[in-house]
Amino acid sequence: MVRLSRVLSLLFFVSLSTFAADGLKLADSASTKIKKTPKGSPIPAIEQPTYKGSYNITIPAPGLDPATFNASTQISVSISDGTSSDDYSLLGEGSKIYTLGDDPKYTPGAKGAKITQLSQPGINVKQNVFRTIQVKFGKDAITISVKESYLSIYAQMYLNYGTLGVVQYPEGKATATRSFTMTAKVGTLSKTYSGVTYNVSYSNKKVDVSGTTYWTGAAKGSASAE
Repeated sequence: MVRLSRVLSLLFFVSLSTFAADGLKLADSASTKIKKTPKGSPIPAIEQPTYKGSYNITIPAPGLDPATFNASTQISVSISDGTSSDDYSLLGEGSKIYTLGDDPKYTPGAKGAKITQLSQPGINVKQNVFRTIQVKFGKDAITISVKESYLSIYAQMYLNYGTLGVVQYPEGKATATRSFTMTAKVGTLSKTYSGVTYNVSYSNKKVDVSGTTYWTGAAKGSASAE
């Protein structure tokens, strides 16, 4: 009887863990380094940014049949916090609309697709990959996983850039939070996660280069939702 109770307790715990799994996970970071310019340049240095981001988002789809999709099926992810200047079309921005057919190996009915975007599409030379999108079709859900070095979600907003005249924060370390809504779509299926809390820690440091003020900094943020 004791063993049975333990088994039942374990099953109950596992069930709770399953239902409590995060449907949205997001992590991003950004940093700036000061790079001196060649001798004779009009400015002594520049602030060079680097970005890194990853997110996983699940679209519930009971009884999902991958055969209902084809190469023309569109994929999009957007994020909004209610201010147009801070809204992003993470996938499907501008004239670029991602489709399952962007994976050259994709065939209708496949259980997923993997799309790789290069820094200079259409040029036949070795290039850096700045975004990878993986779509997986499960039994009852679609998962979109993205890794990129092209932009961060919010982290770069907390860094000062003297060369661009964007100086909002004092020197030192600080933390902040934002609330946003994220929506993912694959074909006609979609899922919106509202009221997601994003936590970021950041630091900014002022540096003088030949009498001109520049900034270095780093910021890192994350968010999750069920």
